[in-house]
Amino acid sequence: MTFASAPPHLLLNVNNFEWEGMDTDKEVELNFLYIDHDYAETFDLEIVQGRDFSEEYPTDASEAYIVNESAVRFMGMTDPIGKRVVLAGREGRIIGVVKDFNHKPLIFDISPMVMGIRPSWYYDLLIKVNPRDIEGSLAYIEKVFKETSPGFPFWYQFLDDWFEMIYLPLKIMNMCSSPVWDYSVWPRSFWNRGEKRSASVRSWEPRYLELCSCCRGSFSKSF
Repeated sequence: MTFASAPPHLLLNVNNFEWEGMDTDKEVELNFLYIDHDYAETFDLEIVQGRDFSEEYPTDASEAYIVNESAVRFMGMTDPIGKRVVLAGREGRIIGVVKDFNHKPLIFDISPMVMGIRPSWYYDLLIKVNPRDIEGSLAYIEKVFKETSPGFPFWYQFLDDWFEMIYLPLKIMNMCSSPVWDYSVWPRSFWNRGEKRSASVRSWEPRYLELCSCCRGSFSKSF
């Protein structure tokens, strides 16, 4: 389970970003995402340099950033760990580099991304659910939700359902024109480093549940 400022497919852009050694004439546009300490583990993201956010380092909550490999190339860095960066006026240092992962349809290049910790920006609660007992998991989550957040509606959405909607126009286009890609084989979890997955993996791959994070204070303590 993890909190984030947005689901993986709805990240925001930022141009108010600076880094150590930056060319001041360079046009800047990156994706940014505020996450908690459990995001990389929840989504099986690979840290290829440095380290992940950790509660063992209290300063991570205010002074640390993780960037993806595309951001490292965008900034022209060869050794990014420890380099100073400023995101929207908030200064910190790069503590880790995450392996590039797809958060857009695969027809798009992977964009530079920076991630930090900022609980006041958490709008989504994302839960990894075992597909072998979806009904039981949902019943338990709803029970905890109603106990800890009375008065709020229990609304949820599976991320893979969002991804199906994102890919639907591309599949329709594919049916109406000569295909460059075969969109009948669409990625089940398209953040997984560009791998295309068949829909047949539905029976064993974990599913990700998105909830409103209005309950983040008490709900997170109940798991």
